[in-house]
Amino acid sequence: MRVARKTKKTSGSSSSRRSTGRSNRRTTSRSRGRTSSRSASSRRASSRSPSRTGTTRSTSKGASNGAASGGGISAISLLEQQHRMVDKLFERIKAERAKRDQIFDEICTALVIHADIEEKIFYPSVKARRTEETLYEAVEEHLSVKRVLADLVDMEPSNPKYMAKVEVLKELVKHHVREEENTLFPEVRKMFDAGELVDLGRRMMQMEQQLRQGGESELVRDLVEHTDQSAPI
Repeated sequence: MRVARKTKKTSGSSSSRRSTGRSNRRTTSRSRGRTSSRSASSRRASSRSPSRTGTTRSTSKGASNGAASGGGISAISLLEQQHRMVDKLFERIKAERAKRDQIFDEICTALVIHADIEEKIFYPSVKARRTEETLYEAVEEHLSVKRVLADLVDMEPSNPKYMAKVEVLKELVKHHVREEENTLFPEVRKMFDAGELVDLGRRMMQMEQQLRQGGESELVRDLVEHTDQSAPI
């Protein structure tokens, strides 16, 4: 999946189209970047779901909270699948030199969508006294990831610093994943039963589909408009 690819009005080679697409991304990044982030963030804050601040629920879940008897994937399993997918993309971008531009686009799309569904649905839904500190750390980690992604959007794979910045991004994501899977997710499993997690996963999947339908250029705009401050939860 390509991020913010646009073709020239006149015909040309595929390399010309790639150059034009990245130029358009730079234009989007510069014109819509940090100047509009505060207003965009306030609009998002007003539309976020109310946080879950009640006491923890007793559970009747199985060992994994993977799915309810009625079928469907739990919120935690969905996020873990996305973690594994991004891991594989990082392996590919290092090994497949000729496809780095395309693979980065896939990484960018995956991470922007992942952060959005966590910040707008998952984090507010699981926010409680026992998870609050971890969640605040998580959105700060998201901010660091978004800033490196925004830098990479404006870089060509031929830049000698490109892969160094990709490695920084990879380490940021690895740390974030480790914190979620080892600290946050175990607490969430104690708070929700299997059916509740499947219902939450269903909402998150619906949002992912909506974001993908909006197109890659919209995802890039969303990214560059949210690099000044961490998301509210």
